[in-house]
Amino acid sequence: MKQKLLLIGLIFFLIFTRFSALDTLPPFLTHDEVVYGVVAQSFAVQGTTLTQDQTWYSLRPVHPFYAEFPALLMTPFFWLTDNPLLAIRIPTALMGVTFPFVFGWFCWGVWRNKTLAWVAVVVAAVNPLWWQFSRLSYDAVYSTFFYFLGGAIFFSNTKRGFLWSIPIFALGFFQYQGFKLLLVPWIALLTLVWFLQHQKVSVRARLIPLLSSLVLLSVYIFFMLPQQHVEGRLEGTLLQDQSILSEIVDDQRRKALQSPISPLFANKFTALVQLSADRLLSSFSPHMLFLNSEPSASGFAVWSHGLFYLVDIALLLLGIGALQQKKTRAIGVSFLLALPFVAAPVIINLTSEWYLLRSFFAYTLMLLVISWGALVCWQSRFRWLVVVVYTLSVLNFASQYFIRYPVMGADAGFFSERVLTQYIAWVRQAYPDEPITVYTIDPPILLSSYLLHSQSLSAETVDQIAQTFRERTYLFDNITFKDACVDDDDETTLGITEAIRDRCRSLSDLSADVHKITIPALKDSGSVYEILNDHICSRYTLGTFIQVANLQQFRLHDMSEEAFCRQWITDLKKVT
Repeated sequence: MKQKLLLIGLIFFLIFTRFSALDTLPPFLTHDEVVYGVVAQSFAVQGTTLTQDQTWYSLRPVHPFYAEFPALLMTPFFWLTDNPLLAIRIPTALMGVTFPFVFGWFCWGVWRNKTLAWVAVVVAAVNPLWWQFSRLSYDAVYSTFFYFLGGAIFFSNTKRGFLWSIPIFALGFFQYQGFKLLLVPWIALLTLVWFLQHQKVSVRARLIPLLSSLVLLSVYIFFMLPQQHVEGRLEGTLLQDQSILSEIVDDQRRKALQSPISPLFANKFTALVQLSADRLLSSFSPHMLFLNSEPSASGFAVWSHGLFYLVDIALLLLGIGALQQKKTRAIGVSFLLALPFVAAPVIINLTSEWYLLRSFFAYTLMLLVISWGALVCWQSRFRWLVVVVYTLSVLNFASQYFIRYPVMGADAGFFSERVLTQYIAWVRQAYPDEPITVYTIDPPILLSSYLLHSQSLSAETVDQIAQTFRERTYLFDNITFKDACVDDDDETTLGITEAIRDRCRSLSDLSADVHKITIPALKDSGSVYEILNDHICSRYTLGTFIQVANLQQFRLHDMSEEAFCRQWITDLKKVT
């Protein structure tokens, strides 16, 4: 009875932390979510992409930077709800609820230790990384979920049950471009582990998933990849672009005395080793893992907290020690040595030092080691001390996520874009025919965001939307999204521009007589977007700064026009 109550409590915790205020927290859609979401909405409405050149079953990504299947998995939820934030995030929220049990099942398959399996379930359930990313729809989460689910099925004891892992692995393969590299190494590792478990049993049948993955990878490389026009993405990786290695070598030789031995220690190979080691060690930086995440590149994450708890440092060390025991050494060392290899997406990427998503699979694999450390603590006389420390750690992260993160995450995320699209919706409701021009560096993203939040994608509008995306005019419903500088001579058209544009003059630089209001940042109420020739919010008394008191204020679709304007629009002219 006690165990059943604990299980019910764990399930309740998972449902609450993954689904509570899901349409409000995070209060924005990231650009990846917008791209996948608008494609999923298009699939739900017309069965094709926005440009009407790909069907839902075409197995082609809408863009080389995005994968084939995430939008397809979101599609059914656009039939269930009109709220795009819910429709986009329900799939990963469901994964967040079920993944701890998948992870525990995987641990059971590898070590056949029931206590370890349940400890792993708890560790994965409260892990900060999976907690927050279960509430976002990033493709790395999809891929990792299916790779581990396939791994759990792979260790099935039934004669043919393990074969069901093949389609699950294939699902994971088409979820995230970066993790396509991991399919074969991951299944090879699982095959090795199974062999170490069953040294006296023939492994030929267990080679079928590995051979299937090699076939799938070959088909993808030789037949599917050439049709996807991914040259631009490959140019940002070591697989195709090695110019950065030449730059490193040239710099090293230029800053050294001429010597016949210089080529031995300053060449492309040594540069490759140095660059790879730098990326690898940075991705496993203790500061990022246990103290602060990536504020510069991952605004959607709680960067004031690590991806793991501080107490996980001790559990990680204990886990490494536990895996060195005679009974667990071979399999444990195999998983430990695999960590650098599953970080390959970080090592080969040259575009940015962005570790969180590219190392998501590797970080999840670290939970295996932490689970072993937690098991050691659970079997010691200090178990309740560890439980208390872990509980306090969970409560601390919960307070940061539900109280601090809504505000600081909205600023670093894309909440201002959501405010912008809601503002345009109010303008369009009051003035159906008024021309609106939005000056932005990324017109297709803002138009897609507007289509999502305004529910403008319908059977009546799909042809018009397809045409504007194909022609790249980004004009819809008399709203033009353009990558240009604001026309400050236009005194009639409602114009909205990004406040900070390197090559454009801010509206703040215009004449003091120009009537402008702003969409501000939450952190300091500085301008993010500036609005010229407004006729909606200017009717109300606007403040000079904004302050968020509760999550309800992020429910923009539930606010009246006046409440929206007073809460999210400011008039900085009053400051001067």
